[in-house]
Amino acid sequence: MQPTNSQQALKELQTYQGGRKSSRDVLTEAETRLGVPTQQQRLTGLRSALGNTENLIRSVEPGVAGRTGGSYVTEAQRNRLVGIERAPLDEAFREQSRGLEGATADLGEMNRQALTEAQLRITDDDRRENELQKLYDTLYGREQADKVFAENQRQFNEQQRAASAQNNWLKSEMEKAQAEEKAKADAESTYASVDKDRATTAIKSLLNTGNQGLINRTIAAISDSAKRGNMYDKFKLELIDMYRTNSSFGNLLRNVSPTSSPTKLPGLGMSTTSPGMTANQNLLAAMGIR
Repeated sequence: MQPTNSQQALKELQTYQGGRKSSRDVLTEAETRLGVPTQQQRLTGLRSALGNTENLIRSVEPGVAGRTGGSYVTEAQRNRLVGIERAPLDEAFREQSRGLEGATADLGEMNRQALTEAQLRITDDDRRENELQKLYDTLYGREQADKVFAENQRQFNEQQRAASAQNNWLKSEMEKAQAEEKAKADAESTYASVDKDRATTAIKSLLNTGNQGLINRTIAAISDSAKRGNMYDKFKLELIDMYRTNSSFGNLLRNVSPTSSPTKLPGLGMSTTSPGMTANQNLLAAMGIR
């Protein structure tokens, strides 16, 4: 079964490497299968037999000389006896020499075949090991690339989330600012729509009563309403503050707690002014109060 991840591929590679035989062992197996050890033993036996035959040949002449010594055997007769005794030994020596030569040639061929087979086996083993190594390298490299991609994707997603959060925050801030601008615009629009003449008349009527208790209670109610956002009553508070410091109603308002209007309203829309007068005096003048 083909490995599908680097761990499996590494295990198969290491198992194969651990089971591989050395080059010497591979060659020995080939030599054994082809009969090289047996042929070497045969050569050893042939060499031994050839040596024994050679020794026998060398011993013929001294033997004949020993047996014929002191007799009337001529030298020619002695040489003929030596030749007769050596003849079968010489033939055996030649036969053994031919056998040794042929066995030596056979052993050489066996060795060449064994070496060729061993080289082919080693080449196949190397090829298989290289295939397993390449498979491991490929799977490992792919896994590392996947890890790098996954990490890059994680960082990208994190950056996207951070950017999205930043955009959402900016959007929220912009919406808040827009809401505040709208509220401000709405307030200004509401203030612009206040019936200033009616408010002025109401405050003047209240102060003209001269009823301190009524004035105190009414101003307290107006102040409370203004704090809750009533723009009409906020405008009234502006008028009351002006009356407190710049009109003949100052005595009536002196004992009234400060109105502390939540929002100082810019400009009351009065256009009647006199040179040398303050803004409040101009406003009072516009309302017919001296």
